[in-house]
Amino acid sequence: MSREQEGAVRPDDAGVTVSIVVPVYNGGEAFRSCLEGLAALNPGPLEVLVVADGESDGAWRYAERYGARVIRLETNGGAARARNCGAGQARGSVVFFVDADVVLHRDAVGRVMERFRRHPSLPR
Repeated sequence: MSREQEGAVRPDDAGVTVSIVVPVYNGGEAFRSCLEGLAALNPGPLEVLVVADGESDGAWRYAERYGARVIRLETNGGAARARNCGAGQARGSVVFFVDADVVLHRDAVGRVMERFRRHPSLPR
């Protein structure tokens, strides 16, 4: 899912890049749907970081197959800890959090980028 190497996503005029952080604990089928939705985003994010929060179902393996950067935490510490861990490693100018059971609309990243382009005073 990282499109940085492919050159598909570059900072725009306002320097807007989006990192998506997804905390997951035993995500199951809903998580696979989430990953499929993230792969279909147009434009795509700079990167997708999946934080496997002490999970035991191997959900992180699915994330790797979809090209996400995976951060594995040994023990479950909750979604907030996982989000903070992902945010700390995100490279985008905007960090977008998505729960593992959510499927984003195909143009969600484009809408976020447009919002920041129109309102450059928004904090990043």
